[in-house]
This record gives sequence, C-alpha cells and structure tokens, in this order.
Amino acid sequence: MRCALLAALLATGCATFEDPTIVLDLRVLAIEAFPPEQVVDVDAMDPPTPDELFAQLQPTIIRAYVADPAIGRDLVWTMTACILFEDGRCDPDRPQYEVKSSFMSDPESTAFGSEAFAILPVDEQFGALLLDAIQQDPARGIGGVDYGISFRVGSALDTRDGDLYASKRVRVSPRIPADRMPNNNPYITDLLIGSGGVGLAIQRRHCADPTEGIFVSEVRSGQTVTLFPVEGEDVREEYVLPTIDGESERFTESIAYQWIATRGSFSDANTGGPPDVFGNITLVGTDWTAPAVTRITDVPIWVIQRDVRFGVTMRATCARVVP
Repeated sequence: MRCALLAALLATGCATFEDPTIVLDLRVLAIEAFPPEQVVDVDAMDPPTPDELFAQLQPTIIRAYVADPAIGRDLVWTMTACILFEDGRCDPDRPQYEVKSSFMSDPESTAFGSEAFAILPVDEQFGALLLDAIQQDPARGIGGVDYGISFRVGSALDTRDGDLYASKRVRVSPRIPADRMPNNNPYITDLLIGSGGVGLAIQRRHCADPTEGIFVSEVRSGQTVTLFPVEGEDVREEYVLPTIDGESERFTESIAYQWIATRGSFSDANTGGPPDVFGNITLVGTDWTAPAVTRITDVPIWVIQRDVRFGVTMRATCARVVP
C-alpha cells in the first residue's frame, strides 16, 4: 500500500514539471545589444587617456524582448548599467546607474510586438563604469572587459515585488592583436517551415500583426513540421584572441539556437553549438509538433540565435494552427 502511494505521488510530481520551451506567463525572451562588442585602438607604450579611449566608442542600442501570454496587461521595465556578478546580478559595491525606465504595451496584443528599447550613451557615467571594469580586471583589460545591462520587468498595475530580472553582457576590447575585429550579432536570412523534405520561408511577424496581403503559414492540428534557420554566409566569424604567452590564437564561432513557443512541443529545445568530436557542424533545425486545436489558433514561435562572444539575435514568427 505504501509503495503504491509513493509511486502515485512520484508520478504526480513528475507530471507537474513545466516544459522550458513553452512560455506560459511573463518571460524575458532575449536581450540584444548593438554592437555586442567594440574594439578600440591602444598603444601599450603610450596608453590613451580616458577621453581618447571614450572618443573611439559609440552608443550601444539595447533591446529586450518579453512575452506575457497568460494575462493581457501593460508592463513597466527598467534597464540598469552595472558590473555583473557571474550569476547575472549587479555588484552593489561597484558603479551602476539607471539607463531608462518606461512602460510597455501588452506584448501579446500589440501589432508588431513590444520591446524595451534604450540607448546607452558614452557619457561620464558610462566612463566611470568602464574605468572601474578596467581597473578591477587582473589583466587591466588586455583581453577585453565586460559591463552589464540588468533588465527588470513586471506588471504596470502591481507592486514590483514579483518582477523578473535578466541581464546582458557587452564587451569592450583593445585591438590586441592588431588584426582583432569586433564581434557582430549573428543573423538568419530565412526561417523555413516544412515537412516531407519541402520547406517554405515563414515570415518574420508577430501574431497580432495584420495578415492582409501576406503569406500565413498554416499547420494542421497535431502535425509535426521542421523549422530550419538559414544562416548568412558570414555568420560564423573567424576571430583572434591574445594568449598568455604574448601570441594569438584564431577561432571560428559556433552558433547555437534556442527554440521557444507558447504551445506545442519541440523535438530539440537547443540546437547548433560547437562541432561534434569529429569536427562536424551540429544540426541547427528542430521539429515542432503543433498543439491539438478545435479552432484556428495562432501560436507565437521564437528562435534565439547566439554566438560564443555575447552576440544575440531573436527572430519571431507566428504559425497558424488549423483543425
């Protein structure tokens, strides 16, 4: 009797785990920075002054993408520039400042979606943050230093006790070695959807967007289709990094993909990434099984593309599931 009860409890417990690929309520999907890295020219024999260093930098554009399918509501958000701990929290003992706070319309009902958008200028506050990162770095910034953006979001109607937090790292590096180039965000030229070896490009769109005059991808209830990202030819960048012996080493980026939706299921939540042990590039696509529906249902799907140097790009689309 006790064994049967224990088995029942264990079975119940296992059945309650949520699928991390399915967005049920408020979630920060991704944070993009443009540019994700800046490279500055320095002379080790004649180091630049802070003003000369900052003159080489450009403002950074930050975009945070949020989903909130459970409740129709507006959101409030804040971006803070800081130095991040390893767990993504701001170090309270080091410089930090608010970049922007604002409201966001309900992400699910706003045509073309909603995003939190801010521009991080190269000003005195940013200069103090960057100088602190360089001074606290054991190598004094030779390999590059990172600063962070902490993103906080929650309901515009409630207290902020239940807010979500996410973070993004951005890098500033010296041009060491001389052929070092800044990282660029990855991108895909097309997202294909198909079955039976035949694929069609599925448009970049939000489920609340107008559909007049555009192709809307339809998937049958319970049907399994393949989603495949088509990468640009120059996405997997070659880059060089300094080594501890004063030399440099060349690498080729790997690109990873994270797949998320509000309904259905994925065969693989994460694809791509480093090559396998034989040097082969790992598969980047995934299969998605549409939910069982009794009426036409639009399902948001997101693919988040990441490289190994803090580059991030999100692509949103919408699949129409028909009975």
